[in-house]
Amino acid sequence: MSDTGSWWRKGSLEADRDLAAAPGLAKRTDRLERAFGSELTSSMSLNIRGTALAAGSAVGVLLLAQFSSVWLDDNKWVVSDLWDNALLLVLTVTVVAFGLAALIAGVAVWPKRRWAGEQQRRLEKLAAGDEEGEAALLLEMVERQRRVNERRGRLLRIGAIAFALALLGTIAQAMIFALEAEPAEPVRTDGPSQAGGDGTGLSAEQELELARRYAPRVWLHPREQYGPLDPAAFVGASLLGWRLRRGFARVEPRGRVSPDRLGSHCDGTPGGCYTHEGYLARELTRPFMRRRARPKGLNLRRGFFLDVADSARPGQAGRNPDSPVFFELRRTPKELLITYWFFYGYSRPHVAPDLPGGDV
Repeated sequence: MSDTGSWWRKGSLEADRDLAAAPGLAKRTDRLERAFGSELTSSMSLNIRGTALAAGSAVGVLLLAQFSSVWLDDNKWVVSDLWDNALLLVLTVTVVAFGLAALIAGVAVWPKRRWAGEQQRRLEKLAAGDEEGEAALLLEMVERQRRVNERRGRLLRIGAIAFALALLGTIAQAMIFALEAEPAEPVRTDGPSQAGGDGTGLSAEQELELARRYAPRVWLHPREQYGPLDPAAFVGASLLGWRLRRGFARVEPRGRVSPDRLGSHCDGTPGGCYTHEGYLARELTRPFMRRRARPKGLNLRRGFFLDVADSARPGQAGRNPDSPVFFELRRTPKELLITYWFFYGYSRPHVAPDLPGGDV
């Protein structure tokens, strides 16, 4: 009986010592569990913030694209060169900032660490009764999650700065557009005719006789690379376009342009004059040409143009003596002037091979 009693009392004392130590360890484990739960809550908050930042950046890009399509439309709005370049610069910076914010947010919220392995190890320690090991594992998990949250928080702060910069860029574009953009000229429905007499007082037959009588003899250099060209061949190798501030609108494709629908006498031809935005091909609309005859209100950058194929630029290159020659008669108070010229699809000065620059 005494031996049994001694064993029972000895076992009770060891159990009492374990119970006395258990509350401190249990409290520590409980605190670590709460700390880990707090870090996981912070991680969820960072996920929400990062997702919102990425979504906001995506929406910002979409809205910016819609807004930019308005001021980039040359048919509706016109902005001066200075502010147009400023808008393009701010647009580039804004799009890059939005994209950077979305990229950083995506990197921050992308899942990189899962706790399945640690939780399995914790269960194994619980099953083995290794409470100290469990507490140490919890501490490691808390520290690791804290470091991850700090890194993600820094990334999101950088992303927020990029997002704020993009918002400022969007506001700047809106202010420039509101203060500097003007509606494009209204679409024309008619235009003044430029047809009229030449004022020489001579008939067409008399003008032709004078032109033939006084026509000069012309020699072209045998090695000239670019020679005269029949205008009909030039038009046939060209496309007809309408120049915009950015690019051009195709009016007639290459090879299908009709010379009869161009110029001052195109009204009476089949199909009539080529038209675009209400302007007629018989009007002087050449881009960047400042003339009083230019239609009033037409932006200087806009107008009809012919874009000839590179293969047609050399012309006859001096090999065809029958290249057409054109003339114009003009009467002054004291004399009648005749001007002759060839039509060139492209021209550059000829330099002999033995002269400086002769390899051009």
